[in-house]
Amino acid sequence: SKKTQNLYFYANALALVELDEAQESVIFDLVNSTDKQERWFFESYVSSKERLLGSDKILVKIEQLKNTQKYPNDKIALFFLPLFANLELFKYIDSLNNPEIEKVFWSSLTQLYTSDSEILTFAIEKLAKYDRPITVLNTLARARMDNDKLSTEFIVSTLEEINLTKYNEPENVRLDHYSIRDVFADLHTRDHVDEDKMAEIEFKLLFIFDKYGLGILPQYLYKAVAKTPSFYIDLIKNCFRPQDEIFLEEQNEQMSTEHRKMIFENAYSIISNFNLIPGLQEDASIIEGELNNWIDEVRELANACGRGKITDSQIGQILARYPNREGKISFPSTIHDTLERLDSIDIYRGFGSQVFNRMGATSRAVDSGGYIERDRASHFNNLAENIKISHPNVAEIYRRLARGYERDAKREDEEALSNILEY
Repeated sequence: SKKTQNLYFYANALALVELDEAQESVIFDLVNSTDKQERWFFESYVSSKERLLGSDKILVKIEQLKNTQKYPNDKIALFFLPLFANLELFKYIDSLNNPEIEKVFWSSLTQLYTSDSEILTFAIEKLAKYDRPITVLNTLARARMDNDKLSTEFIVSTLEEINLTKYNEPENVRLDHYSIRDVFADLHTRDHVDEDKMAEIEFKLLFIFDKYGLGILPQYLYKAVAKTPSFYIDLIKNCFRPQDEIFLEEQNEQMSTEHRKMIFENAYSIISNFNLIPGLQEDASIIEGELNNWIDEVRELANACGRGKITDSQIGQILARYPNREGKISFPSTIHDTLERLDSIDIYRGFGSQVFNRMGATSRAVDSGGYIERDRASHFNNLAENIKISHPNVAEIYRRLARGYERDAKREDEEALSNILEY
């Protein structure tokens, strides 16, 4: 059979033929093989036989093989894997009351091609029992495509119970990041979700989300950070060393380098992408008291652990992430008032750098010159002019941005002229 171009077609053809017991036994014996092609041939034959005879007859056949005791329980379990994964099969395996068969089956099943919520619910509970966290996540992702959605309570409890330290996945199983993100996107639209519980889940499964903050974000986690200054400072401490070594926390000697790296990457991802300004409301207004209380407590905690300067820079960046729903970048008076009150050079630098980053990259024809930069310089000069009396420090941030764009415009003009003369 290995010499054939397509093993599946060959196995399917044999399934259509009435083989005698001895001939079929040769195929069934391939269940003991470690050769991938031979195992693929065996599985193709069994699945073809199910389509030909029906699930009831193939289950009877497997039961007969089990009773002969020719194959041990762990091998009998492998006869079930090629069969169509439905509730009937799952309940049949349950009815055998054979822990070894059940364990091998659920430890070996790679994925489910169904979106039926009843089947998926049954499968998820079994997969979780046998330490299959990645397959559980992938299966939840399949469930999102079913009109009869899984209950919020079931999804949240399943995510909460996932234990990434207990890992019993086959080597070919990979997480479907994009699909599982849609599970979180769906949860973000549902009512009556325990936000604190979801924040813990999103932090535990942070690796699912894009580390550059693109697409679906861990909204409940961001809400928790926006409500809890101590949480934010814990993230800062996991990312940045203190200014003074006397504040350096003792490292956990039991923590591996890999674990420390994972903690750093998770914390840095949150800090870099955190865009939920404390006190921000759905209509884009800001409750000034909430914002100022959060900032003041964060700064106090940061100074107490020797991370005042870097935290001020991060606060400036957070304020610069105010969501502009349309038009050019601008900020409400609440942001300007807060910046003026804080009067911190590190906050101002963080704010200015983040505003600059938000403007994004540019592209143009080689002979176009610096018209884009002149437009940006004009915009920031106008912002500065409007608040130069009420918010002089913030106005100076805008002027610095404008001066930078004016220099860039001049450079682009010179480069365009050089290109024109050259060509």
